[in-house]
Amino acid sequence: MATAKDLRRIALSLAGTTEAPHFARAAFKVAKIYATLAPDGLTANLKFAPDEQELKCLLVPEAFAPVSNPPIIFTATLMASLHHWRTKSTLA
Repeated sequence: MATAKDLRRIALSLAGTTEAPHFARAAFKVAKIYATLAPDGLTANLKFAPDEQELKCLLVPEAFAPVSNPPIIFTATLMASLHHWRTKSTLA
């Protein structure tokens, strides 16, 4: 199981990543936001290309669900459904 602490640690280990507030969430970005973390740490929204989002939602529906906010493609992620290794490969 991955945690908010895992997501924060992994995101901040990626070159150039910074963390900043984004509405009620924590945002991680390199030039543009690629992930946001809910205040309770239970969910994160991740930015994927449309084909990546489709594949992840198809293969692991218990962990990934599309978020409709055109034109930006974000995918809701249930942290408890992710494994630590999957969190790292998802962000990298």
